Amino acid sequence: STPKAATDPPRNTENGRATAEGTDCVHDISAQGTSPILAVPAEVQRVVVEHIVKHGPELHTPTQRKLRLFSGNLPRPSNEVEFSIWRLHARQVINDEGFSVNQQRQILIDSLLPPALNVALCVGENASPKQYIRELENAYGSVTDGEELYIQFLETHQSSGEKASDYLRRLHTVLQEVVERNGISKGNTDAQLIKQFIRGCWDDALIVTLRLKESLCDPLSTNTTFSELLMKIRSHEQEIHLKEMRKKRYTGCDSAKVHTKTHVKIDAVQAHNSPLSPLTKAELEERVRHLEAEVAKTRFPTKGRTGKVVENVKVEKEIEKLPTVATHSQSDGRPKSQKFCYRCGEDSHMLQQCNNPVNAA
Repeated sequence: STPKAATDPPRNTENGRATAEGTDCVHDISAQGTSPILAVPAEVQRVVVEHIVKHGPELHTPTQRKLRLFSGNLPRPSNEVEFSIWRLHARQVINDEGFSVNQQRQILIDSLLPPALNVALCVGENASPKQYIRELENAYGSVTDGEELYIQFLETHQSSGEKASDYLRRLHTVLQEVVERNGISKGNTDAQLIKQFIRGCWDDALIVTLRLKESLCDPLSTNTTFSELLMKIRSHEQEIHLKEMRKKRYTGCDSAKVHTKTHVKIDAVQAHNSPLSPLTKAELEERVRHLEAEVAKTRFPTKGRTGKVVENVKVEKEIEKLPTVATHSQSDGRPKSQKFCYRCGEDSHMLQQCNNPVNAA
């Protein structure tokens, strides 16, 4: 029989590894005597090591970041942001040291659409990201100088119905634009913000409660920052809101309102059921005065007029249909009766029953 050593290929059992002659694969033999596990070929290992050495820093960069789109078109599309917001996010990308210059450039270019993209690429495809932002600021940024922006900042007051915290946020946004345009120095922003808030806020109770004026006049006190002041104002607003809710719950303001509405409704029903409401009475008096004026115009027949007697009869019938108003009186102070003749001036009969001559007086 052929010896086993002559038929089997040579093996190197050193450190538990066996290499077969004429193959590039490496086999691992476990200590428990299980079947060998196929490892990565040596050539593949070499390629992987070269790739890690060459591109190692880029493999550990943070997740790719995307900016909102901006094109510069007017009116602005709904899926895009204003230039001020886009510029703020773009500056954060530039200040992020985790991105290389090429990555920063690619992020900015991907967020731009024509015509803003054409403006940015005017400086060249290999320009720095800061040059891209500078070109876009010249094309779409504010052209108002810092002095004019500072004047606008001093004229910014609290709007009607605006909360004090919302006014402070709006004031801070305007102040940031003033600083960017060199309207005031950056180290003086906190003091300027508090001064303008005191001038422009109409809630004097809030200013007194937070002692804002005292903090400005005291040279030993440190200037309150924007975030600290905003936190104080929001806390004060929350306390006032909770107190108002407790007041409504315990004082019964809602029940008092319902009681008042009930009284108004009862008064309206009583006025409706009354025999002669004040409004109806005034209308009747106005109607009677109007009819009397019409009768006075047609009482005496004149040349060129015909059918005046018939008109007087019609007016008299309309007057009879109206209820008698007790408060109405004649010019001489005598109360009027239900019958009155507009021909002879007597109270005993009416115009259609009159046979007396015309009384001109």
